[in-house]
Amino acid sequence: MSQVKPLQEITINLNGHHLTAADPLTPEAEEILTALSIPTGH
Repeated sequence: MSQVKPLQEITINLNGHHLTAADPLTPEAEEILTALSIPTGH
């Protein structure tokens, strides 16, 4: 059984602009979240 890594996200404030960077989901993680009806934001 493989593990799904926790989602990691960081928000950067650059001169008043909030930028969010996140690790991309693997295809396997996307399938699992889709099967659970959890939106991935992609």
